[in-house]
Amino acid sequence: MMKILMTGLLPVNLAEVRGGVVSVILNLLDGFAELEDVEILHLSFNSDIDNPISVRYKSNINIFYIPFKSKYALVDYYLNRNVLKEIIEKEKPDLIHIEEITPQLIRFAHLDRKKIIVTQHGIMKEDLKNAKTIVDWFKKSFKALVELILYPTFTNLIFISNYNARLFRGTPTHAERIFNPVNPVFLDTEVSLGKLNSILFVAVISERKNLQLLLCALGELRKMGLIFELNVAGGFKSESFRNRINDLVRELNLGDQVNWHGWRTQAEILEMHRQSSILVLPSMQESMPVAIAEAMSTGRVVVASDVGGVAEMVTHGETGFLFPSNNQEKLVSILKELHQNEELIKQISSKAKAMAKQSFHPKIVATLTRDFYQKVKTAIV
Repeated sequence: MMKILMTGLLPVNLAEVRGGVVSVILNLLDGFAELEDVEILHLSFNSDIDNPISVRYKSNINIFYIPFKSKYALVDYYLNRNVLKEIIEKEKPDLIHIEEITPQLIRFAHLDRKKIIVTQHGIMKEDLKNAKTIVDWFKKSFKALVELILYPTFTNLIFISNYNARLFRGTPTHAERIFNPVNPVFLDTEVSLGKLNSILFVAVISERKNLQLLLCALGELRKMGLIFELNVAGGFKSESFRNRINDLVRELNLGDQVNWHGWRTQAEILEMHRQSSILVLPSMQESMPVAIAEAMSTGRVVVASDVGGVAEMVTHGETGFLFPSNNQEKLVSILKELHQNEELIKQISSKAKAMAKQSFHPKIVATLTRDFYQKVKTAIV
């Protein structure tokens, strides 16, 4: 039985998990729950609690929530190192798995690198390009600096995409590409057609996710007499961006086509997938989007910008469609082809579902991760 100390932010109320890295961590824990030879102690450092909380999540998984010692995050990364040391000395894990690199790496910088495995999700260097305010720029710059200086000093790496691997500036001792897992409820859904000409957009609504490009494409299609319904699930990054998007909707006369749903639980997102036939994600930068993995798992047709690791998930014309970043003309062309095209949608949906079952199931991902743990542990001994 291997004992793993894993770390990454989780909310105390797991029903609040909405997606992103948090959902990836929870899905991976669910995958480990199906394995009998791994014990997980998951640590989550939370700024919104006052006292430690211990939760028995599954028979082989404990979640330990640790409050920040200081309201200033940078100070807390240092202060809580002693708490971390005490836990490691008490639990004596075989390995430590860090599920988010910035700024959590600071907490672990003083420990033996040979026993640490790191999974990088967001890429701060790329995210910095989309900073819109001075405060935002300073926060992202600090994270990008940690990524630049500290991340390459770790040598046991799980890359969620070959894209992440190509950007790594260190020299790995052990490395493996392992996709992110999805919630199995998406995979357990039978493939159905969904509502033709109904598009779902699931993401934080920010400049980087590029909802504005999709709206402009829908405006162009409307002029051709091709009407799509758009359901938007997610919250706005800022009030100023909300105003810009609302102005664009009015300008393009799309008020009767766009429905705003705000943040939704994973169960609600699943139902929205069932009611749609297409997911569009026109982001300007991504690593390995959970929204795409969930859509493919549900058997939806994904139309996404060819950025980051997206092409490792979607094979153009076979399991979905790709278009060059920010290319409205190509996006319009793809959606035009999908309009009322029941046969094409069925064909793509079936192949997307098959690919997702092989790549994104939590037990498969957990098994691959367990095997990687074993490789690293064996090398230490």
